[in-house]
Amino acid sequence: MSPDWTQARCGDDPDLFFLAGYSRAYLAQVVDAKAACAACPLLEPCRTEVMAREAGAGEKSRFGICGGMTPKERYRADTTRTAATREPAVP
Repeated sequence: MSPDWTQARCGDDPDLFFLAGYSRAYLAQVVDAKAACAACPLLEPCRTEVMAREAGAGEKSRFGICGGMTPKERYRADTTRTAATREPAVP
């Protein structure tokens, strides 16, 4: 059975999940977007869908907060990339 995407929290304020620039405002927006994702009943199906859709894509091909993860977090979690293309994990 397919998830009912109309129940997704990102539908309330889609602009919250697509960030511009890097500043304190950006960091606050990331925190707010991740909090919305954490409270969303569709967090796991969303994360599964976005990871499958972006499989093998470069970091610069990923946008927005999806599945409670930033583009960089999704890039680093992508197990379909080859070891040669992986960046070292940042603690």
